[in-house]
Amino acid sequence: MTLEHQDGDHDGEDPVGERQHPIGVEPALLPPSKSQTVLLDRESTLDLHERPDAVPDVLFNFPPVATGLGPAGSDNVGDGVRWSPIHSPSGVGWALNRNLVDERALDAFMQDQAPAELVADFVHALEHGSRKLDRIVSARGLTLAVGGRVRTVPFEQVRQLIGNGLEGNANRVQLQFRETIALPFITACRATPELSPKTPHSSKALLPVERQTFHYLTLRRDLVGQPWLVFFEYVGDRPCIVGFGIDA
Repeated sequence: MTLEHQDGDHDGEDPVGERQHPIGVEPALLPPSKSQTVLLDRESTLDLHERPDAVPDVLFNFPPVATGLGPAGSDNVGDGVRWSPIHSPSGVGWALNRNLVDERALDAFMQDQAPAELVADFVHALEHGSRKLDRIVSARGLTLAVGGRVRTVPFEQVRQLIGNGLEGNANRVQLQFRETIALPFITACRATPELSPKTPHSSKALLPVERQTFHYLTLRRDLVGQPWLVFFEYVGDRPCIVGFGIDA
């Protein structure tokens, strides 16, 4: 896929992020989703509870990089919290839906042109700002693996850091973001005329545990010789950028 920004309103599509459901009647039964992937940091586990409530006993713990979790019925929403029933070796339990994402088959990702288009859109947002950042970046924010450190920046903070792009006024924090993240990332993108999921990454790449179950694209080197990785998650059939970092 050639790196080229594509303007468009994407009419008729919902914003990227967690799917929203009306919460009025408690509990609300929702259609089951596809098989899931855990989205947790390295110190956490996915706890399956006996009932859709944080109080009941925990039936089973999945590791932070578990994949292929099978839904066991309809989701349950109550008190503003969404729970998903999941099969486990100890039976069916309830997990917090915010710790789950839609899993995407590798062969489907390999054929998908949308991730490369999103990278071009993100470069445009870094350069010029964007009012449609929620169609590019995950509602969870961005996990950055840069300089040997891994941290997650909430979505609203990502929006503030980008601001009006490289041409707008910037405070000290925004200037630091431009110098350490935005400009090197843009340079790597500009040096990558063809984005392809078939391009391998370095065996020494810093792959954050929080994103190891996600598909990625590899970019060429920036001005200081650092290649980059861009991670994606899917909401249904639609991808969004959920993190990036140095491919050491």
